Amino acid sequence: MLYIFLLPFILLNCNNDEGIDEYPHANALNYLVHDYTRTYILHVPHSYSEGTDIPLVTLLHGYTGTAAGMEQWTHMSEKADEEGFLVAYPNGIAYPWNETNPQAWNCGAQWEEWTRNTDDVGFIDAMIGKITANYSIDPKRIYIAGHSNGSRMTYRLGFELADKIAAIAPVSGQMVYQSTQVPESPVSVLHLHALDDNAVLFYGQHNPSETMYESVDSILKLWSSYYSCNGTPDTLQTEEDYLVKSWNCGDANVDIKLYVMKRGAHQWFTVENSGISATDLIWEFFEAHPKGEK
Repeated sequence: MLYIFLLPFILLNCNNDEGIDEYPHANALNYLVHDYTRTYILHVPHSYSEGTDIPLVTLLHGYTGTAAGMEQWTHMSEKADEEGFLVAYPNGIAYPWNETNPQAWNCGAQWEEWTRNTDDVGFIDAMIGKITANYSIDPKRIYIAGHSNGSRMTYRLGFELADKIAAIAPVSGQMVYQSTQVPESPVSVLHLHALDDNAVLFYGQHNPSETMYESVDSILKLWSSYYSCNGTPDTLQTEEDYLVKSWNCGDANVDIKLYVMKRGAHQWFTVENSGISATDLIWEFFEAHPKGEK
């Protein structure tokens, strides 16, 4: 079941006429930023039964993307129906504050200025709060994934909402958010990236005339340092199209894993374009990593 929400409290559409009475709390939250009403799509699996706690996955689109486009691109709602979890697809906010401009997320660094310090962390936090208040959600199984600018936002949310988030899955985008603190609670990470990505470079961008960011390995090494993991990853698997690395974190109740694809560019990864299915791998990782368990 698919619901599209205006914030505040206006149900715009659903994929059929069923479920509105059955799920009376399928409405939005009143969360305004810069006089813009924030929106998201919520997909409820067909198997949902009130009183039975299930996971919640939030999936963030990239710059110029939309919630509806992300749902269609990733097929995560189909996966949710197969496996029995809710999926929320929030919309970023257009900048520089013109509704015809592309949507983005305030993932930190230069994006703070570009988005005029939009409180996207507060928006996502409030959205999760609304959903968990009105649906039976397992509090140990709340997850975030995202692509590109949404991937960078995923890192920020994993850091700032570490008390709620069990695991994150950034796809094709490094963390740019900076803090002198460490995450309040362990958050497992699955990062997916292609070596031939020319939009967000695997090895980072260090040209001061461009939007600068560090390499994927550097970001995951930093994340691993939060939990006193080994600084050098182990290579777990080497295939023709990809390899898998993992940072050993001992007894920290956290896993940090990286898939590096030879191909796939800046797409949502499928077996056809890269040799792996991002949707399948993300759910497998999330399913295996409830909060506080390795």
